[in-house]
Amino acid sequence: MAIGTTKTADALGLPTTVDLVTNSVQSFNGAAKVTWNVNASNNDPTLKIVQTFTVSGTVTLPNGVENPDNVPLETSVIVTVNKIPQSQMAATATSQETISENSAASMAIDGNPQTVWHTKWDKSDVLPQSIILHLGGTYPVDKVAYLPRLSGNNGIITSYNVYVSTDGETFTKVTSGTWANDNAQKLSTFDPTDASYIKLEATVGVNGWASAAEISVLQTETANK
Repeated sequence: MAIGTTKTADALGLPTTVDLVTNSVQSFNGAAKVTWNVNASNNDPTLKIVQTFTVSGTVTLPNGVENPDNVPLETSVIVTVNKIPQSQMAATATSQETISENSAASMAIDGNPQTVWHTKWDKSDVLPQSIILHLGGTYPVDKVAYLPRLSGNNGIITSYNVYVSTDGETFTKVTSGTWANDNAQKLSTFDPTDASYIKLEATVGVNGWASAAEISVLQTETANK
């Protein structure tokens, strides 16, 4: 969840219903409504730091389900906000398609998984190619999340390097690896390090392109606790 997310159940992505199992071993999947008391949680969205907090909720039983033993109808969920807000980032790339469609680097940080960054369609820029995210500040980071394009598979990155920098000029490689050729979100983890810039370098991509629907950077969860 992004740092600075509004303090509401919807913004935090909390479920509106929960599963319920009764003493008679009846299961009611997603049938019990839950009301979250977000305001009582120890969360301050004005702080630009990692926060982990618990949100308590009250469950409403489905019709026909009784509670003769007066079991407390309470639940809770632990939420961690550690994703650096994309809204404060800027993105550049060594290759981007802006003629046949708008697949500029900025599409990878626009919060819309239906838009994509894509290297030039004519393949005049052969791999490896890179996208650089300016984080809008310096943060202790240890993860990059990569969401491939959701339609088709051209450009899905299957082999990569991740670099970090504090000045945007000198980059240090912190990890490399491979990802499966599918549309599921991928995660790259590395030792915690301070960074103002993250560079994701695609060394292999499907059919010789590189693309991304969304790229996110996560702060180290142990930071600022």
